[in-house]
Amino acid sequence: MDQIIDLAEKWQALESRADPKFMLSWTWICCWLKQVGNDAFLLEGKLGDETVLLGLLARHEEHRHGFVRARQLHLHATGLPDKDQICIEYNGFLTGQNMRPQLLTAAVDYLRRDAETKKILGTWDELVIRNAPAPDRVAFQHTGLPQRVIALDRCYATDLAAIREQGKSFLDSLSKNSRAQIRKSMRLYEERGALCLERAKSAQEAKQWFWDLAPLHEARWLEKAHNHRPAHQNDAFTGFHEDLIDECWPLGQIEMVRIRCGDKAIGYLYNFLYRDRVYFYLSALSYDNNPRIKPGMVCHALCIQDHLEKGAVIYDFMAGDQRYKASLGEVSEDFASIALQQPRVTLTLERWLTSFKHWIIRQSR
Repeated sequence: MDQIIDLAEKWQALESRADPKFMLSWTWICCWLKQVGNDAFLLEGKLGDETVLLGLLARHEEHRHGFVRARQLHLHATGLPDKDQICIEYNGFLTGQNMRPQLLTAAVDYLRRDAETKKILGTWDELVIRNAPAPDRVAFQHTGLPQRVIALDRCYATDLAAIREQGKSFLDSLSKNSRAQIRKSMRLYEERGALCLERAKSAQEAKQWFWDLAPLHEARWLEKAHNHRPAHQNDAFTGFHEDLIDECWPLGQIEMVRIRCGDKAIGYLYNFLYRDRVYFYLSALSYDNNPRIKPGMVCHALCIQDHLEKGAVIYDFMAGDQRYKASLGEVSEDFASIALQQPRVTLTLERWLTSFKHWIIRQSR
């Protein structure tokens, strides 16, 4: 318990001097720690007596392709599918903004060379960082370690401050086609009943809505994500989010939004609120047989307009290249999930075979 209190003080002190996104806030990290327990190890960087870098690492061993055995360190993740379904984005070491590239390089060099750290973490082959902003990937190139690219993704956001400065509504800021689709969809809904946006009024109600949205979310999940367990059937996922709602609610860092058409819920949006930024995390939508009715576009349009009026600066759709995100926002960042690799024969062979495979694919086009 004393260690958690000490870490909380260090993390919050550095967080106050840094400019992190929500998922590197202590609120998120402390709930993640409850799920991983003693499996996480702290890396702390100091300049003099001042803490300038913090990160939590978990060990995992991955076997792939029948010949690769990689002893991994995961940053703010575990390598275990159930626990990592929580899905951190904007991942990275927590640092102040000054000297961030140099601090990232120093952290990796320390993990490679420090004998005491190796006694705790053991020998490692890959440092895995999922969903890191693209500038961090560039900074890690200065470590001299090859990077295995696990995934590349795109992040979309809506600049509410710019729309407000132009004196526009959110719909007026969209393309003619997107604007027409949303307005048509709203008219079709309003023929059935009034559209209404409401927010959960307590942490208990937010948790109830979190479970109420499960059937809608799972129906879409099962349709699109074969061979994956739906999130609400994963105890690590649900336990994390119930804890997160409890932690976030007193701080005003969370909202659970429900959009109704008459008495029927057409959608839920689960968002985080942090430093004037709205982070869209999860939706659950009631789809209609009429293809002209677009519940996702309508729900987001109503929510974005509401936050535009309330003074938020950014509405962040986070990672994912879905079409509706491109219609409602603009590209804001690129994410990269990477593994920094130590010099190992099997890893070098794997990279060579992967490059050769991609060359064959390009030649066959």
